[in-house]
Amino acid sequence: MKITKRQLRKIIREAQSGLCESAIVESAPAAALRGGITDPNLDQMIIDYEEFVKASGHITMAASSVAASFFMQDPERIEDHEAHQMLADAVGLDHTEIMRDMDRQKREQSMSETLDWPDTWHRILGNSCKD
Repeated sequence: MKITKRQLRKIIREAQSGLCESAIVESAPAAALRGGITDPNLDQMIIDYEEFVKASGHITMAASSVAASFFMQDPERIEDHEAHQMLADAVGLDHTEIMRDMDRQKREQSMSETLDWPDTWHRILGNSCKD
């Protein structure tokens, strides 16, 4: 099957417009994501979240583990379930999944705080570990 130059140009234009639209959705303020309804608090949270995603080197905003990490690093929002739900709705995530990832991260954090790392390494490595 042959593709003409005209068809190829059309395919490329469609692909490029699709890429541009998806890039706009990922970086759009929350008002655009919610059909034009403005909420300054949500808009600022979306901007903060976008900056966090970029600064942390995450590939996508649409991952519950990334959203959970965002809330875990912000003491003011860590227990703010309304903020969790608003961000989930704006980015297309499930609030339950965000909460599940936050619980997992809290458990991991508490485990790392309670472990005595030098003692743990001595138990793992045995006599091959010298002080």
